[in-house]
Amino acid sequence: MQNRNWPAIIETQIKPLLTVPGITRREIAERLGLPYRQVNNMLLYYGIKIPRAKIKKGIRRGYIPCPMETALTVEQCDHMRRFLACLAAYADMCPTKKLDVSAFMSEYRKNCIWGKEDLL
Repeated sequence: MQNRNWPAIIETQIKPLLTVPGITRREIAERLGLPYRQVNNMLLYYGIKIPRAKIKKGIRRGYIPCPMETALTVEQCDHMRRFLACLAAYADMCPTKKLDVSAFMSEYRKNCIWGKEDLL
């Protein structure tokens, strides 16, 4: 790694880039022609904060939404809808208590036998 005069680089090259709305650390590194890690570490060392890139709520990188109807068979969809209906009913019974989904799932597995339509 070359010795660089980081304070001078910050003043002359990085500070003007910080006025660009929505610029990320990666874009700064590309514009300076430096490796991302080097620029990131330098910004962290000097305490320069750059807001993280905005990611749409609920959408992660590589996430492809898939409706339940396309991922499951018709029978599995019916079981899933029944489970979700029971979970919603359980949540409505105790609105003041925090909903414990894992405890509900274990009880649901014990008491619900798949294939028996008359249970619910």
